[in-house]
Amino acid sequence: MIVHRPVCTDTAYLMREIVSAVGAKLVAVDLSEPSAVSRSITERTRLVYFDTPTNPLNSVLDVSAISEHAHAFGLKVAVDSTFATPALQRPLEHGADIVLHSLSKYMNGHGDTVGGALLGTAADIRKSRDESLRERLDTAISPQAAFLILRGLSTLALRMNQHCNTAHALALTLEAHPSVAWVRYPFLTSHPDHEIARRQMSGGSGMLAFGLETGPEGATAMIKRLRLIRSGGDFAEVGSFICGSARLTNARHLSLVGSQFCVNLGEDVIRCSVGLEDAEDLVEDLLTALEFA
Repeated sequence: MIVHRPVCTDTAYLMREIVSAVGAKLVAVDLSEPSAVSRSITERTRLVYFDTPTNPLNSVLDVSAISEHAHAFGLKVAVDSTFATPALQRPLEHGADIVLHSLSKYMNGHGDTVGGALLGTAADIRKSRDESLRERLDTAISPQAAFLILRGLSTLALRMNQHCNTAHALALTLEAHPSVAWVRYPFLTSHPDHEIARRQMSGGSGMLAFGLETGPEGATAMIKRLRLIRSGGDFAEVGSFICGSARLTNARHLSLVGSQFCVNLGEDVIRCSVGLEDAEDLVEDLLTALEFA
């Protein structure tokens, strides 16, 4: 199984503790160059897995190009599209065979339940119904969780449109600010994967990453001054949240940083999950806090 590197530590933990436990050999590859697929294949390789946009740095991987290289060798392609949702990106239409979503995030949208979804052909999904995996992952969703997710899905398109518009406005504001060193938002023309994002996504989503000229000390000072945007690792829900790189690594997974799947993000990464608050209010909150960065 080929896995894009880097992945967030929670995904790396899942790979190491669950996927490896059922006998799969994992190979970490930087898939920002799609041809890397063909250079990494062994006779045992069956699947290519990646998320796009990636968490937390918002890299956008070319689903069509990666799928083309993988399919040339008879491999399946699985894409985690949690950051984008089907409202903004549909990997199956770009050649992917399987799509994964965390239903706990934008699909539900309110941060009050847990669930996941696996999409693909009946034949592919049938193969995933392994009893040992069901026992390890507890994949039976509760009726209450299903109800809450269905409630959220009814407003998904409306919410994602608002998330995108507001996040784009904040990204432009940050990019123009002298205290900001860099910004990663897929629909900014300065984003290195901007052309790919425009081709396979209809919106940039509500997630953005940035860093300050003053580094982690400035980030800490800025976050403390925010009033509307809350400090925390939550993301992809109605409220806005922000956190520095230290909060992006689950404490129990620290040992994975620097492993074959994870890279050290550096201390200057700030992830902001832009919610549904008024855009002008969020911009004002950020600008006021940046005065102390």
